[in-house]
Amino acid sequence: MVLAALAVLAVMQAAPSAQDTPIPPLMRKPQPRGRPQAWITDDDYPSGALRRREFGAVKFRLAVDALGKPTICSVTGSSGYSALDDKVCEMLLKRSVFNPARDGAGKDIPFDYNGTFTWILPGGTDTPNPVSAIASTPIDLRVELQAVPKNYAKPALLRLIFADDKVRACTVETSTGNAKLDAVACQQARVQVEMFKIDGAIIAKPDSRMVSVRFEAAK
Repeated sequence: MVLAALAVLAVMQAAPSAQDTPIPPLMRKPQPRGRPQAWITDDDYPSGALRRREFGAVKFRLAVDALGKPTICSVTGSSGYSALDDKVCEMLLKRSVFNPARDGAGKDIPFDYNGTFTWILPGGTDTPNPVSAIASTPIDLRVELQAVPKNYAKPALLRLIFADDKVRACTVETSTGNAKLDAVACQQARVQVEMFKIDGAIIAKPDSRMVSVRFEAAK
C-alpha cells in the first residue's frame, strides 16, 4: 500500500502594534472539516512518480476564502519532484474544505493555511528524502535595478522545473506584487540556477527546486 502523511499548520497573521488597532480578543484559524487525511489518498500517487520511485515532502500554502473554500494553492517547499508537487495542489484544491478563519468581531475572513504533505513509497518508511531538504530550501538570488518599483512588496518565490538539465518551466509561487518583476525574476533564475545533482542510483533524479529572488536598488 502507498503510505502518505499529511501535516497541517494554520499561520496567524501578524498582530497590529499597540499604538495601532487593539489586538482582537479572539481570532479563529481556518479549521479543516472532516479528515484532512482523506484529502489525498494512496490512489492519488502519480503513476509516473511511482515508476521512478520518487518520494518526499511537499510544503504548501492554501488561500482559504471567507466561505472556507481554498482558492489558490502554492508550493512553498518542493519535494524535488514536480509530479508530486503538482499533485498535492491539484488534490487540495479539489477536496479540502474548511471552517473559515474568524476575527475578533466574529466575522469570517480569508486566511492562509500552511502545511506539509509527505509521499511515501509502498513498503517504504517515513525517513526524510534528502532531495526534499535541498529542493525546498530556496536559493537566494539578488537582482539590482536602477530603481525598485513602489509596488514591490516582497521577494519572488519561484519553483523551477527542469528537463534534460535545462529549465522548462518557472512558476511564481509567491509574487513580488509586480508582474513585470516576477517575469524578470524568472528570467534571472533561468540563467543563474542549475538543477542540483544527487549521487547514487538509489534516489530518483530530482527535477524541481525553489528560488527566492530579491530586488534592490543599485548603489
